[in-house]
Amino acid sequence: MKPPDFKALPLALRVPLLASLAALLLATPAGAIVSDGANELREMRETLLALQDRVDAQERRIEAQDEALREIGLEDRGSGSRLSTFLQLTDFRGWVAASYFWNTNDPRKPNAGGNGPFSNPFHADANSFQFDEAWFVMDRPATRESPAGFHVEIVFGATATAFSNIENGSASDGNLNGNDLWIPAANVSYLTPWGPTLTAGKFATTIGYEVAGAPNNVNITRGFTYNLFQPISHTGVLASQRLDSGLGYKLGVVNGFGADQPNSNSGLGALWQIGWANDTAALHLNGFYTDDFAGDGRDRWLLDVVAEIAPTDDVFFWLNFDYIDTQQDGEHPWGVGLSVGGHVALTQDLGVGGRVEYAHFDADGVARFRDGNDTLRPLDGDLWSITGTLDYALTQALIGKVEAKYETGGSGLGDSYRDGRNGANGHAVFLGSQLYYTF
Repeated sequence: MKPPDFKALPLALRVPLLASLAALLLATPAGAIVSDGANELREMRETLLALQDRVDAQERRIEAQDEALREIGLEDRGSGSRLSTFLQLTDFRGWVAASYFWNTNDPRKPNAGGNGPFSNPFHADANSFQFDEAWFVMDRPATRESPAGFHVEIVFGATATAFSNIENGSASDGNLNGNDLWIPAANVSYLTPWGPTLTAGKFATTIGYEVAGAPNNVNITRGFTYNLFQPISHTGVLASQRLDSGLGYKLGVVNGFGADQPNSNSGLGALWQIGWANDTAALHLNGFYTDDFAGDGRDRWLLDVVAEIAPTDDVFFWLNFDYIDTQQDGEHPWGVGLSVGGHVALTQDLGVGGRVEYAHFDADGVARFRDGNDTLRPLDGDLWSITGTLDYALTQALIGKVEAKYETGGSGLGDSYRDGRNGANGHAVFLGSQLYYTF
């Protein structure tokens, strides 16, 4: 009887088959092998024993190599190097966005300087293509299994130009071709054994609904509440916790209203959020207070309410209300802002979003986008705005938007909208489009 051709079998079948046969042969008494193929079986048995010796030797070599890797600071072969482990546990994501906007007032300045800080600070130029942002995120959240984490965001583009100049205390000139660098967040975190997560460094504000990142907004432009009332980032320490009931809180101590580093004065600010959320609705009450805003005798309060409801998977609505109060050299300027918006998915790829806004400033209100370090500015009157946006998913990662926005100012603010050739116009119309790719 001719033995089977084991060499023709795949290795994945050959090894277990030979191992099983070897076990059978080793358990069989020599005297029981009396067939004509006894010699062949004996040779096969010897071959298998030699193979087992080679496997044992190989395992010993692997163990020695693993020990050498551990001695030089690398993990064992099963979990890879420290770099490999870091990459596996860290979330890398981001996006790139570009746009084109037209301002019907045709302002004749690169930064639309006389056209109002509230109008369109991220797309200030008229009749201009723009590299909006290249945004990179590295995130490793603190968890029970790994209680230490970190979060870093790096931004280039027009968004970076706007914010880096504001944080540095100067106005944007709009001529840096998107080469500015801005770090909106860079922090470390620790999940404490008793529940809260502590975050230290620079982090995004807890206040407001809209954000700086293009893909995370319904509209291309931002609203009055975002542009005029709200901070963007803070530098300090934040404690946060989300409970199983849906309730959550955030409490922080920060350098100031903005991302001041170093602290521009001797005072610190208090930041807080109390909220509740489930799968279809959310409500957050946010606030900020500092007793030394822009110098002695200048305190600031900011109260913020954010609500969102999603009655179906294809529809959601949001509301953002702000009240700001500032003490300035014996004066008492204040302002209120309200934004209401929503989004409806018409098809799997096509959606429509809208936003209606109102803001009122009494005496000397506060504008964030004209002077560095949130310098107080004289605003007095009303602002109105309505925005409509269509979005379409060209692919799963590439999204296109087109938008129309109308703004008008009442008493004391209407002259902020200036025609590039004919002076005050009382209103502004913005027409724009944007493409962004997420990765």
